[in-house]
Amino acid sequence: MPVMCKYSKCFEGHGPILAFAANAPDQTGHFRKFYLIIDANQQSFGISSAPERFEEVKSTGSVVAIMRKHAKSGTIAGIFRESETGDYWLPMFTSRGEHPDFWLQLAVASPPELRFIDASGTALVRKSSQGTYTKRWQLNKPLPTYPVQVNALMEDISASLIEASSPAEAALGQENALTATSADTSTSTSTNPALLPDYQRSARDRIARRLKTVRKAMTKAQNLSTHNTAALAAEHEAQLLQNFLSRVLPGQDCLEISAEESGFASPLIIELNPDRTPGQNLSDLFTRAKKARRGASLLEEQVAEAEAEVQSLTLDLESLRAGTLNVAAVNEILRRHQLQTSKGGGVAPAAGEKVPYRIFEWRPVGAPPKSAAIRLLVGKSAADSDELCRQAKGNDLWLHVVGSTGSHVIIPARDLKAPPLPGLIRTAAILAVHFSKLRADQSAEVYLTRRQNIKKRKGMAPGLWQVNQAETLFCRYETEELQSVLVTGL
Repeated sequence: MPVMCKYSKCFEGHGPILAFAANAPDQTGHFRKFYLIIDANQQSFGISSAPERFEEVKSTGSVVAIMRKHAKSGTIAGIFRESETGDYWLPMFTSRGEHPDFWLQLAVASPPELRFIDASGTALVRKSSQGTYTKRWQLNKPLPTYPVQVNALMEDISASLIEASSPAEAALGQENALTATSADTSTSTSTNPALLPDYQRSARDRIARRLKTVRKAMTKAQNLSTHNTAALAAEHEAQLLQNFLSRVLPGQDCLEISAEESGFASPLIIELNPDRTPGQNLSDLFTRAKKARRGASLLEEQVAEAEAEVQSLTLDLESLRAGTLNVAAVNEILRRHQLQTSKGGGVAPAAGEKVPYRIFEWRPVGAPPKSAAIRLLVGKSAADSDELCRQAKGNDLWLHVVGSTGSHVIIPARDLKAPPLPGLIRTAAILAVHFSKLRADQSAEVYLTRRQNIKKRKGMAPGLWQVNQAETLFCRYETEELQSVLVTGL
């Protein structure tokens, strides 16, 4: 029997990936939360599950917008794989009807394609490695009949996927939850994307955008290059007109050549300009053939260059996602693709590099221990605090005690998905007071502003910065609260 899972949110990943926040009953009858991942990449094609949301997904995009419009939440009534074609089908119910309101199809195609289909068999949106298509498209075969045909012709794999979503089995390696192409590529990369330096994450995103642009250009050039037969046809017509030019009379608007003479299956009609002489018509036709041949040659060169660039961009994107690289290696990749190089800014550490700050983590009250945390970065010394502030982005939050020396505290804006909560600001203020000369008092006034509102003037002592604009807050805390903050240090 298919396992019913309820979904509430959907996300898009890098490339043709769709993820659902879902929950379904396990063997004990308790509902378990998990993420259902639908992957239309050529190398990792298939459907899998994970206990937690991975970093490479976003809650915006064309597919998400259309799905929110038509099927914001509902029930996925099983996950099925068609034995004959290898396609995956997910019937989706958004009402209490007997038949699915929508279908999700993960189609085996070239390239593989993810399709969101309504009950009439019309794809409302399609996504593949070549892009997203929002133009409505009618399927070339009927939808499965639910539930008889689905249960008869397709293999239900939903139960095994949900079992694989438990934390103990989060490797996503269940055999029937994966595609036959590769069982290893569905697992996440060995390096947590959250630990990549900011400059590398920025370069990764820029390379991904360039790759998308080049792929579109390559597809367009490939589609145009398929019409290269026009150049050959123009040359053939010019040769035939030259051979039978004596038949053309002044003022004639066309010349008909029989199938036997033209070499085609049917007679060939060559259009002529009646206002020009036969010789001028011949010259015009040869000129068009020459231009068509030159255009075909240029298209072939463009396709070859685009294919080589796509291959290079894909390899570089994989290396940027796979592990931490230093600034020089990242800049070499950017220069290779004629992109502006990075100055190495950002407040995430590169592997093996000594960082000028301590790292603490903050999560909202009640958040799961493994949920994404917000980093709080505290300078280790006066000189290290200077370096921390230089690395910080202009919209990062900055805190420091008022009227005394102490460590600078930075909250990276990249970690903030919404306006900072009071609990986060209080934790950062506690760290600013504790790592200052006022730590014994356990109370002090603290500056709070953006990094762009402070400035280091020439000749200023280490750790000393000019505050151009800031608000102040008073922070008092007990030893127990301080200890609960310090234990989050990494």
